[in-house]
Amino acid sequence: IENISYQKNNLQFNIIQKNIVFYQNMPVKINYKDDSEIHYFDVVSKETNCRIKTSRKPISIELDPQNFVLKKLPQTAMPYSLNRTLNDNPLIILPDKGNLLPRLQMVVSMLKRSGYNIKSKKASEITDNDLKNNSLFLFGSIENNPIISKIKMPDGFGISRNEIKVKNKKYTSDKSSVLISFASPFNNKKFISIYSWNSDNAITSFRKMFHYMNDSWQVFDLTKKQTGALESGKIFTNGKNPFIYKVK
Repeated sequence: IENISYQKNNLQFNIIQKNIVFYQNMPVKINYKDDSEIHYFDVVSKETNCRIKTSRKPISIELDPQNFVLKKLPQTAMPYSLNRTLNDNPLIILPDKGNLLPRLQMVVSMLKRSGYNIKSKKASEITDNDLKNNSLFLFGSIENNPIISKIKMPDGFGISRNEIKVKNKKYTSDKSSVLISFASPFNNKKFISIYSWNSDNAITSFRKMFHYMNDSWQVFDLTKKQTGALESGKIFTNGKNPFIYKVK
């Protein structure tokens, strides 16, 4: 996106295509202070001028927020996600105990049937080489999966006893859970995904995680009436989304 301007509730910008020109219906997210909205533009040339009438000044513009449009991306422009972790044939680290363990073992079997080349171990069986040589997908809480406490989380995130921290916001309900993916602190060429919860009451089904394959993190709370994730977002290699442009 280039040539962003905002005057008297009129937002204007150009979507640029370099090299090969594709005909696309491009989603663009307009971020305001407290909410956002999605607009779609037909991109049919190397430079497409876009105009939006707004009720207030936006903070930023995000191009293709869910990565729906086919495009070639460098590694630094790809958000970490459960999809990237699973496609790197991760080692799944299961809790040592707990009522959810049989259901998690069924998840492992389902993933294998779906064609993923994965392995699984319980937390107590994990070695340092396991952590260094594999992408990892961990399930559980601090109490039943001690490997989680060994992992340095991204800034603003944390998993502790009966508390989940997401973007510095704390979730202490026993029905809160989080699914987060980021670079492995044990090997920067590998990935980590963690699905953790404050108590077994936070989990109704593990299948829902397959609806959240593309974002880097999602937080859930079954005490809320909202369906799906309360909040979600992306984590990038250099900490900055290259497809978000500030509106000055």
